[in-house]
Amino acid sequence: MASGKTHFIHNLFVATGTTAFAFYAGLPLTPVLIANAVSLLVTPDIDMETKTHSEVMVANILARVATGFSGTKKNLQKVERFFAALIMSITAPYAFLFPHRSWLTHLPPFSVIVQILYFYGVYYCFCKVFDLNYVSVTPYVQNPSLLKTEFNVIFFTILNIQHLTHLIGDGGMVLIFGKHCFIFTKPFYNLSRKLFPQSKRD
Repeated sequence: MASGKTHFIHNLFVATGTTAFAFYAGLPLTPVLIANAVSLLVTPDIDMETKTHSEVMVANILARVATGFSGTKKNLQKVERFFAALIMSITAPYAFLFPHRSWLTHLPPFSVIVQILYFYGVYYCFCKVFDLNYVSVTPYVQNPSLLKTEFNVIFFTILNIQHLTHLIGDGGMVLIFGKHCFIFTKPFYNLSRKLFPQSKRD
């Protein structure tokens, strides 16, 4: 599979392109910017048992913010390790539930829906543990048409484009019931391995 850094660069190009398109087409920029930011920070590869490039990047950003961009390198590394552990504690159950490159985590729109449901579950559990008010999904389950707002449609579309970009970077290979399936054919998968820098783990 393509390396985490390669995926990040691909997604960054897509984020730039979709934002520019939305600007010139007169579409609302808020859902486009939020969806692209989410896609850059939370990738389909959170189903891996090791830290992803994006998770390390997020931990580094949070550490720099927490230290006011003025901490020593040693202190920065300690804070970064803390945030990395916190992030991994959130994504670890996801990696436990799904094998890496499962169609449920890497094949849009299923991968997008699964991620949204998972992080809603994290949000729900957090609110329950700390006795906080939360947004219930019950009204949306009873009346799915409530989800069809302009914001949600654009947000969901961008997430799917970003997940599709990730899938293309991986050559379109996903696991379906334990079997390797090549969405764009095996030659395309082999070509992607030649074109894009690969991670050590495949």
